Order: sequence, then C-alpha cells, then structure tokens
Amino acid sequence: MAGSAWAFPPASLKRVEPILLPDGQQGTMRIVVGDGLLFDRVRIAILDAQSRLIARGPRTYQLSLVCDGPLRCYGYDHGSGEVIAPDPATFGKDGPVVRPVDDRDDLTEIDDDATAWGVTVRPATWREWLFAEWAAFRAVSLLEPAFYATLGTIAGLCFVGFRAPGRTGLEFLFWLVGLALRVTLCAGVALVVFVILITTDPITSVVLYPFFAGVLLAWLLGPRINRRLRSALVNARRRAPPAPAP
Repeated sequence: MAGSAWAFPPASLKRVEPILLPDGQQGTMRIVVGDGLLFDRVRIAILDAQSRLIARGPRTYQLSLVCDGPLRCYGYDHGSGEVIAPDPATFGKDGPVVRPVDDRDDLTEIDDDATAWGVTVRPATWREWLFAEWAAFRAVSLLEPAFYATLGTIAGLCFVGFRAPGRTGLEFLFWLVGLALRVTLCAGVALVVFVILITTDPITSVVLYPFFAGVLLAWLLGPRINRRLRSALVNARRRAPPAPAP
C-alpha cells in the first residue's frame, strides 16, 4: 500500500554482566538486540562506570555472554564459533552516555551502525566452545532440551522399521498410506522446530543438539524395540488357545 512503512521495535537489552575495567572500575558488558521483526541482530556493548559506551562488537545473530571468573566476561558467537573479547587498547573515550538498564530504553546510540571497536574477534578454542555451549544449556530450563529431544525421537521413529512395499495391489496401497503418514508426521515435527527457531530466537545449538540426539536415539534403539515387539507378538499368538472347531 502506498505510504505504508514497516514499524520496527526499538533496540533492547538482552543480558547484562558486570566486568572489571583496566582502570580498576566496574563497568558492564551487555547484549543489545537490534531492531527487526525476525532474526534480530545482536551485538555486545561495553559501558564504563559512568555508563559511557567504550566498546561495541560486530553485529551477529547467536550471541552469549560467558564469564569464566568474577568480573571477567566475553562474548561468544554461536554461529561463527568466535570469541568477542574486550580490547582495552582500542576502547573509545567519547562514546554516548547510556541511560540506566531498561528494556524500554532507546538504545539507538549503541546500535546506530555496523562498525565495531574496542573489541577483538578470534576463533574460540575447543575449551571455550565447550564452556560457552554448556553455559547456554545451563541458562535454559531442563524441559526445553527434553522437549526438543522428544521431537527428534518422534522424527527418528518415523522411518524406523519401514519395510519395502508389498507385491500385491492392496499391500502396496497400505505401504503408500503408511509412507504418507510417516512423511506428514516428520514434516510436522520439522515445521514445529522451524517455527520455534524463527519466533522465539533461542540459541540454535540448544534446539538442534537435543533434536538430533533424539533422532540418533530413535535410530539406535528403534530397530531393537521393534524386533522385541514383534517377537512378543509372535509368542503371544503361539500361546493363545486354538479357536474352537465349528
């Protein structure tokens, strides 16, 4: 429609951690969520004791604050596997003063452009990767990864014990209907995971790692459970009393 425009929400704060600055003062490291509707960009902002912006990280999509000691924190980009650490040698001195922490604050002065300064970006070591991913899992309820693992198990079971089509027309028809049901169920699970990823903006690894763990579990245990069920059914039929003669 002519004259219409997208209304984007203002930038907001996602997490705040206190850090120790080189001059001995206590500053803060923050994750700032950019303006957008889906796939919001995030970045790190570092403020000094007077709430003045002294560092700003690059824009990314999957970011956590990881603290490996008291007042010692850095950013971890889950998408690129990079560490975004403070670089005191390039801290700014004339950045804007940011008002007290409030999700309704106007943070345009932090997220006004894509330039980054006051930080160093480097690939994470495997220890940093493991620590950051574990910290992301600890930050959510245990029910969340359990839910994603359940979805993965359902998706994996969709194709466990699937036989070749029968030779007769009726057997092939039943096989085709079974295939359609399995594909529909698997596609439904994949759609649920996709909607979760684009609407709730979680750390992707918190969703995908448990999901694929559930798929692997279904593929490993599904055939064994299927064989035992069939064996139990055969044994039950053998023990059943014969039908009385007419």
